[in-house]
Amino acid sequence: MRCLVMPDHITSWKYDVVVVTVSYRVGPLGFLSTGDTVIPGNYGLKDQNLGLKWVQDNIKYFGGDPDKVTIFGHSAGAASVTFQTISKKSAGLFRAAIAESGSALCPWAYQRHHKEMAYQLALLSTESPVHYQMVQGFWFTPVVEAEHETAFITEEMYTSVANGVVNDVPLLMGITSEEQVYKAYNIDNFEKELEQCENNVALLSEKKSTKFILKKPLQDDLAAAVKYFSDMSFSRPIIHHARLQSHFSEVYFYVFSYHGPLGGFNVTVEGADEVTHSEDYQYLWAYSNNSDLYSNIPEDVLTSERYVTLFTNFAKTLNPTPQISSLFENITWPKATPDNFSI
Repeated sequence: MRCLVMPDHITSWKYDVVVVTVSYRVGPLGFLSTGDTVIPGNYGLKDQNLGLKWVQDNIKYFGGDPDKVTIFGHSAGAASVTFQTISKKSAGLFRAAIAESGSALCPWAYQRHHKEMAYQLALLSTESPVHYQMVQGFWFTPVVEAEHETAFITEEMYTSVANGVVNDVPLLMGITSEEQVYKAYNIDNFEKELEQCENNVALLSEKKSTKFILKKPLQDDLAAAVKYFSDMSFSRPIIHHARLQSHFSEVYFYVFSYHGPLGGFNVTVEGADEVTHSEDYQYLWAYSNNSDLYSNIPEDVLTSERYVTLFTNFAKTLNPTPQISSLFENITWPKATPDNFSI
């Protein structure tokens, strides 16, 4: 998770923002939970909360304004952002939020079986020394905590968002056009996964009573399989989160669908869209493969300029397109509302 902080004075930086990164514990150190007050869990989220408090106390020394903090993150970082918007422990620590390809409502963003996992980990540790590699099969994520003084999340996330029991801040969130097309990067492994799902439908959903109506087996329709995983893991919960949130606060929603060389992903599946999970991130940050961005093709440069500007505009003005601009072909971004939500 990161923070975009508006400076309280004019600087020479192109976008006039301060970026703060917040480290937090992950794995069992960050999210182990026994389902009670002994090891309640969510330590990673509480680390983020402490980081936000630090920003409030110290960002003025780095040219930032504590009253103009926008938190943002991608994937697990985006889920973290929305957990911060849900928890009252973080009320008043930021004024806006950006969630890229993630939400607290995504099925991978929370753990229902945390107590069972804690006991399994304890059993494993009694049999042999526990190394990090040995617990990779465990999925340590945020949990709904038992009620106690320092609890961070105590209510089901869907209930909180649906009832508006959230921090009232503007939210910008979105997805890529085909989040899970990267699964086709290794076709052999993907087909084996689909064959396992075909033999055990419960692997596709924790709701074992769910019936899936398909014209043919998933392994025989890779496009349908990609779309299924994209929708179930990312698109549906994220869209639903935005739709619910739009009842209670300002929401801007996007779909990143530009597929260019800078994205660094060239696997396609006929019948599915092209832009996979994290591909948009290449247009937001300078990595080793794009630090010389301006020597790349014009379309990549333009997309990067637009993407960064939308985010920084939102951090500065709470509106991604606060004024008419030729950069966006004089198009302004409408707010999402419950009655007018289109993607």
